[in-house]
Amino acid sequence: MINNNKNKATKLNNVDNNLYDINNIEYFKNQSQQMQFKRRRLRNFRIILIIILFALVIYLITPFSKINSITIINNDRFTQSEIEDQINLHQNDFSLLHPKFLIKMQLANTNYYQEFSVDKSLLGNVTISVKENRLLFYQIDGKNTVFYDEKGNKIIMKDSVLKKYIGNYPQLTSKISEDMLKRLISSLAQLDSSVVSSMSQIVYDPKNYDKEYFKIIMNGPKKIYLYSSLDYLVKVGTNYHNFAANAQYSCNIIQYIDDSNKAVITKCK
Repeated sequence: MINNNKNKATKLNNVDNNLYDINNIEYFKNQSQQMQFKRRRLRNFRIILIIILFALVIYLITPFSKINSITIINNDRFTQSEIEDQINLHQNDFSLLHPKFLIKMQLANTNYYQEFSVDKSLLGNVTISVKENRLLFYQIDGKNTVFYDEKGNKIIMKDSVLKKYIGNYPQLTSKISEDMLKRLISSLAQLDSSVVSSMSQIVYDPKNYDKEYFKIIMNGPKKIYLYSSLDYLVKVGTNYHNFAANAQYSCNIIQYIDDSNKAVITKCK
């Protein structure tokens, strides 16, 4: 009886040992398969990386990796080279360093343009179309002629192009505070370009009752002096053509008194 029990125990131990060996074999087999998979994946990754690096090297030594041409259209006062410098984009620059979205961002950051568009081909040909901000007036600052645009940018005109612009915009003849300058720019930017281009001179003419009073000398067949407080400049400018049509004298003073959209027109003394 005792021998039978020992035999049964021995058989059970042998079964357990066999199961343990089988489990060990399966475990090492799985581990081996996983290691082989990892090695294959690492090898494939290295091959892909080598191919990418090789393709990149080939691309960088070809003309297609460079900015081959830059075409700028609809620019007026800014030359092509000036715009290229503004956005730090030049021919033969690496094309990858100048994606389309970055060129647009740099154009927006200049604050010089109302609108713009950018086209860029795979061959590195860039075409930029711009619509520059509207100029409002200019001021003589020492030896420089400084123009102000509708966004408040100061633009120093070169002598080579100065004659093209100086006769088409009014001159601010007086120095005024920065706050008044910003408000003047904001007011003129809201006016139609035909009204601003009719202005010849903007003279700061403070009164005891209004320290922000301006006299604006207008161009045209009739001599017109337009007087207005800075607060009412938008309204008087918006209605200027109607006021001018009612000016009956060879020399007229149009004085805008309040916000009733009416003005007093008198003959110059």
